[in-house]
Amino acid sequence: MNPGLLDRRPHDPCRRGRVWPVMLWACALSGVVTAQQGAAAPLPSPKESLPALAEAQTIFIDVTTQTDLDSPDSAPLAAILTRRLTDIGFSVVTDSAQVHDVVVQVVCRDQGGWSLGQPCLIGYAYQGKSMKWQRVDRVVFTIGVEAARAVAAEVSGSGPMETFALFLERYDSPLLLAAEWGQTIRLRSLLESPDTDLPQKRMIIFLLGEIHADDAVPCLVDALEDGSLVVSAALALGNFGATVRPPLVTLLRTSPRSDVQAAAAQSLGRIGATTGEWSLTPLFIEVLKRPDIDIAVQIELVWALGKNPDRQALPILERLYEKVWSMRSDDPQLEELRKAIDWSHRSVRLGGHTDEY
Repeated sequence: MNPGLLDRRPHDPCRRGRVWPVMLWACALSGVVTAQQGAAAPLPSPKESLPALAEAQTIFIDVTTQTDLDSPDSAPLAAILTRRLTDIGFSVVTDSAQVHDVVVQVVCRDQGGWSLGQPCLIGYAYQGKSMKWQRVDRVVFTIGVEAARAVAAEVSGSGPMETFALFLERYDSPLLLAAEWGQTIRLRSLLESPDTDLPQKRMIIFLLGEIHADDAVPCLVDALEDGSLVVSAALALGNFGATVRPPLVTLLRTSPRSDVQAAAAQSLGRIGATTGEWSLTPLFIEVLKRPDIDIAVQIELVWALGKNPDRQALPILERLYEKVWSMRSDDPQLEELRKAIDWSHRSVRLGGHTDEY
């Protein structure tokens, strides 16, 4: 990607194309680190964001490698990270004496059995202090483990350095760091760039939802028009409030794709659970009654009814309860539907509202 892609900061990459008119929006890594250059600023508490990092542009990479035999040259690994970070518009310096905004810390160890964890741990430091992952702390380890498992399938019999290198190629650490630092303009620009490949775009959409980037909502709504991104965008929108419900309702009602309907149902259920508003119960029931409904959509709608317990849903949940438990099958989807019905039936029966309350 063009390193200058993000230089035009006043430009909003998501203000073109159709926007829904009803919208109102416009593992921790410790250790000794090299002190950052520049004036000191107050450090945040673990639960506070750090606005200065949203503007960070220049990075110093600090890589440590350890194997059973020695500590091999880390320069090839630093080169991989340098390329990947500059690909998304960051600048990288190779000398700690050079001015930089933040340090990216990498520790790669060959300890055996790493495919159950990660061969390299990645963190960051600000003003000489290692920082905890905050905005993406819920997913950073999971994404790393997924990358490690993918690498394990490719590098059987390879040496540790080859393993480290492939992991750093596969792990989406540059995007995770941009999301962690709240750099939504960078992520939105990458999402709009034709140079960004499809897996990266899906990861960006996921991360924008994960960090609740309100300024990215127009981008996410626009992505609903792209058949290759619609599922990712529909799921990401579930992290926002009631203002994003209209396009999700439209998808649930009219999309011919079951995966899109299921994603919309999942997000609508999540929004209902966080807002405590259950007006969509009749819609969920209506879609559940369709004779051609896909089981994946059924599963998400049933979960949604349990997250928004309204006694209007009891009759259909009871019918579904009798139906699924009278069927003899060990199909995994049917098992998931049974689980959803058990939980949601109990949730509505014990805690459901009525219009009389």
